Amino acid sequence: DVDIVMRGLAEPDADSAKGAHKREIEDADVAKPSTSAPAWSPMLGRVLAPERSYSAAREWLQNPKLSISLGDQLQLYGLYQRAETENFTDLVAAAAAKEKTSWLEQAKLDAQKSCLGLSQAAARSRLAAALARADPFFAVSHPECAAPLRGDSTAIIFSIAERRLPKELPTLIASLQQGTLCASAAFVVATLLRAAWLRINGCAPKRSLALAATLGSVLSAYMLALVKGLPMEIHVAIARLVGSRFTVGGENSGTVATRLLQYLAILITPRASRSLFVQ
Repeated sequence: DVDIVMRGLAEPDADSAKGAHKREIEDADVAKPSTSAPAWSPMLGRVLAPERSYSAAREWLQNPKLSISLGDQLQLYGLYQRAETENFTDLVAAAAAKEKTSWLEQAKLDAQKSCLGLSQAAARSRLAAALARADPFFAVSHPECAAPLRGDSTAIIFSIAERRLPKELPTLIASLQQGTLCASAAFVVATLLRAAWLRINGCAPKRSLALAATLGSVLSAYMLALVKGLPMEIHVAIARLVGSRFTVGGENSGTVATRLLQYLAILITPRASRSLFVQ
């Protein structure tokens, strides 16, 4: 907590932070592995154990139930591929030579091209911090990888409170969603059985039963989408419809408002049924 407070008090304003981040990206091509602990960076955070943090991020991204949006996945895809691939330039050249049959394939190629200036060591050192900015659940489970939020004392307090959240939060939320799905499905079945019983006894079911069954069915379908996710094709169609690869926060990532939006999006938006990082 003291560490977060000190970092927050030393945090530069947004413009200077963006400038520092830009200079880090420009200098990345000459980055070399270091055996010493990296210094604290306002945008990327301090990674106490780079290889361990990279392994944690890699394992997290390969989870089939990755909860972040398609846009956020695309933002991380290029960095992940750069961190994984030694001959990255050859990989991108080979991918560019292939005929693109879908919007998603072109988006993945663009994400890879955006990381051509990074060395593999730089990509590995930044992956965990970038994931922590995009996925609050990862930040909660691995607080050592997350930078404190930018802003005033409210951001400091929020960062401290976020560290108090249980690391099992994703599992708890998943259990709550599954429980709600089971409850809503049971309610629909009970309503339909009640209506059938009334018909058997010669009574017309009330309209309220039909309305309850309809609302219960809609809720069950929504909860099923939250639990199982929607097909990737639906997420791609939405991304093409809005005309951009939407990410929660964008350049304003790292603020309290953005973090709250990220939590809200994860809680109420059905995820993709498969992750870009799972082959």
